[in-house]
Amino acid sequence: MLRRKPKIEVYALHDASAEGHDLARQLATSPEWFRGIGRVTDVGILVRHAAKMRGLWQALPQPTPTAFRDLTAAENAWLSSYVLELAAIRPEQVIKRLFRAMTQPGAQVTTDDGGIFFVGGSFGGSDAGTSDGGGDSFG
Repeated sequence: MLRRKPKIEVYALHDASAEGHDLARQLATSPEWFRGIGRVTDVGILVRHAAKMRGLWQALPQPTPTAFRDLTAAENAWLSSYVLELAAIRPEQVIKRLFRAMTQPGAQVTTDDGGIFFVGGSFGGSDAGTSDGGGDSFG
């Protein structure tokens, strides 16, 4: 079905974790997923976003070394020891930031093997406001 939708847009919403960090790249470069089809945008929590949410980190039971080339040594060290789950963010903020990512283009990333995905970076900075997802119609 996806092969018949070449303009599909995929939004990878994920935790700040080693698996999450690599999710958009895998979706954009794997022939089993969306390589050469549509547009993949990473809208998950990145390590740089997790730094601002220190009290919500969860320590991993077994540290697992990571070596992502696009991360600093400190960011790799964080990913090898901690995770920040998407569930730690208020649902209203997740929805508003997803809306922001869907309406504003992200930064393009080209992988070593020629794959392309985009990073929305939607979880940095302050809370999303009404302009990022429309005003509430509740009370």
